[in-house]
Formats: sequence, structure tokens, C-alpha cells
Amino acid sequence: MTAAAEASREQWLAERKTGIGSSDAAAALGLDPYKTPLQLYREKRGEAEPDDLSENKAIYFGTRLEDFIAAEYTIKTGHKLQRINQMLRSKTQPFMLANIDRKRVGKPIVVELKTAGFWAAKKTEDWGEESSDLVPVRYYMQVQHQIAVGDYEAGDLAVFIAGQDLRIYHIERDEDVIATMVTREAEFWQRILDGNPPPPRSLEDTAALFPQSQADFPIEANNEIAQLVGDIYHAKREIKSLEEKVDDAKLKVQAFMGTAEVLTFGGQPIAKWKTGKKTSLDSKRLEKELPAVYEQFVRRGTQRRFTLPGDE
Repeated sequence: MTAAAEASREQWLAERKTGIGSSDAAAALGLDPYKTPLQLYREKRGEAEPDDLSENKAIYFGTRLEDFIAAEYTIKTGHKLQRINQMLRSKTQPFMLANIDRKRVGKPIVVELKTAGFWAAKKTEDWGEESSDLVPVRYYMQVQHQIAVGDYEAGDLAVFIAGQDLRIYHIERDEDVIATMVTREAEFWQRILDGNPPPPRSLEDTAALFPQSQADFPIEANNEIAQLVGDIYHAKREIKSLEEKVDDAKLKVQAFMGTAEVLTFGGQPIAKWKTGKKTSLDSKRLEKELPAVYEQFVRRGTQRRFTLPGDE
């Protein structure tokens, strides 16, 4: 990446922190399966860095294929597309931003270009028939957000699947969805301005929200929390019992197999016990013999450990 391109990207990243973009919409609403509201909140607040996707091949090839998908869209539909080379900001809701891939020439329709793997697109609960609006919810909300910011009447989602199939899904402007989205995004953006984090939705969230414990600071559980602790305790015992059962069964099967790599039943493979390569780092030896190198790469920090009586 050239210095100019790097500077342009840094400027774009900085501008993204000034509002909620279309790719943020699902996460802000708690509908993104890959990012929680708290993760997005911390990124916008500058408390956490966004995921580094520079080495992500799906993102790389998706970007490289944008022009190709746009050209194929035109061939398939007969509609010419216009590139939008700027970040749009809503005139009525200034915190709402949108990067638009393309818009249809002569018609107020936004066009979002995507790539998808074969198995991802096979999920029938996520993808419907071509020309329908049954697409993954994060994409649906992304397009509705773009429609709202750019004041478009509809959007097309052009998806190039497994390098061999271009599908075009049509998403009409839904005023009810947009009204709810705007209200909830406004509430989320106010949280960011106020420094009021949304509730955690994952163990990663609780670790980020409460990274440090306070010594000698007990807190009394209510009935609900005490019951949850009991549920955890009993579930852990059941898991341990099942793990012991699995280990005992594996012991007997492996003893039966000996040096055999494949176990068959009725001539059909039912288990494998293969020899594979294993690589590990002797960190203690590295620290002893090459302390300068060890110090250069070692990571130090703190981590809270959740335990129950008997876990110690």
C-alpha cells in the first residue's frame, strides 16, 4: 500500500469513528453474529482496535472482485452502475454514515456487492430465492441503513457465490424497519457519547468490561445469581463426568487398535488414530538461553479467572 493510500485509509478509519456506518448497523442493534454491541462500542470509543482484516483472504478477494461483480450485474440486469467515492452522512441523523459500493444510474437504488462461499450461501435459513429479500440479517440491515442515509427507494444485493454464481437480491425500502433502526442506533450512539457501555453479551464482553478485580471486595448474590452459580456447578460436574466417560472409552478403543491407523466395522472406517506432526516452543529454555529474544516477544498482562469452590 502506498503512503497516500495508507494516509487515505487512516483518514477513512478516523471518520468511521464519528458515526455508525452501514456495516455497523447489525452490531449496533445486537443482530450481528460476529460482533457484539459492546465490541462495536469499544471500537468507536477508541478503547479497542477493530479486527485487522488485512490478511483476511475473503476480504481481500471480495475487494478485488468488486469491479467484476459490478460489471456482471450490468450484464445480467442491463442497468449501468455508478461508483460513489465518498462516505455519505445522513442529513437528518448526522451520526449515520454509509459507504456505498455503487448506485444504479438514473434510479435511486443502491447496489451492495458481496462474495460468499458455497456452504455459506447454502444456508437456506439465510438465503432465499434470487430476487427476494431473504438475505443474512446483517446484510439486510446494512442495505436498509444505506437506503436511509442516501435516501434511496430500494437496494440490490449482488452476491457472487463460490466463484461461479451471481445472485441479485432486491430489498425494498421499509419505513418501519428504518424507523426502528434509526431510534435504536440513536440510542446506541448516545451511549458512545455518554461513555455508557451496552450490556455484555459474551464472556469476551465481560472480560473486556471488567478486566480488573478488586481484592477484598465481596458482593452478596441475590436468589437468581445464587441459582445460576448452582447451575454452573452442576453443569461442570456433568461435563467432567462425560469427559471421564469419553476418556475411558478412548482408552479401550486405542488399546484395541494398537498401531493400526484405521478402525473399521463391516469394512467401513469408523475411527482413525493417525500420527501427525507436532510443533511446540520450549519457552522456559528460550527464556534461559536467549533472554533478550524472549523479552522481545513475550506478552504480559492480567486475566481474571472465574472459579467455584473446589476449582482451586
